[in-house]
Amino acid sequence: MPKRNEPRAPALRISHIVCGRENRDGRVFYLVDPGGESLQKDIPEEVVLWRWRRRKRPVDYRFGGERLSPNVWRAMAIAFPGGRGISADATLENLREAAEAVRNELRARHYSLPSAGCLQVMFRGIGPERVNDLIARHTSPERADKYGTPDLFLYMTPITSSKAPFIRFVEVKKPRERVRPDQWEEIDYLMSIGIPARVLRLIEREPTKPKGGNKHGT
Repeated sequence: MPKRNEPRAPALRISHIVCGRENRDGRVFYLVDPGGESLQKDIPEEVVLWRWRRRKRPVDYRFGGERLSPNVWRAMAIAFPGGRGISADATLENLREAAEAVRNELRARHYSLPSAGCLQVMFRGIGPERVNDLIARHTSPERADKYGTPDLFLYMTPITSSKAPFIRFVEVKKPRERVRPDQWEEIDYLMSIGIPARVLRLIEREPTKPKGGNKHGT
């Protein structure tokens, strides 16, 4: 099969250059700070989250995001049966209550939900109709052994207005790591229904002393 071009949109405006590779118990860790000011290391998904959350521009937005479990949509089917509670107007209190009511069932199935704050942004940014569409897709018997959910849900929320947040689903890959067919399928599906999704391919470099900040970005 020919190698696919990996989508680079939407732009994230963060560095995808990593260094300081270290293997710990079969997992790869990198320095989180592209400027070299911190010696903290973490796994690739957390490196991307760290950099995204520290974006400064545009100044009238807050930057947030979380890692997603592969079974996130199946967990939502349990927490919000029949789509009840999935609303662009859902409050943090209602979302916390919905998650708490099914906590034991989710734990028994080894499922997990995003935080209430992340769910609130997701419902507003994606819209209830598409959230329910994704839940139906992932609870279909035909997808019983398929997942493909991207690693991260990233968002920008406006500070001083009620405009809907900007959202991105991101699959993070190390330099030579393969994108699985079910991951491509999910990215294609998200984009087909108007939800921004992409692969972020990290590039390894040797550590260098910072010279006025890192100018790489993708």
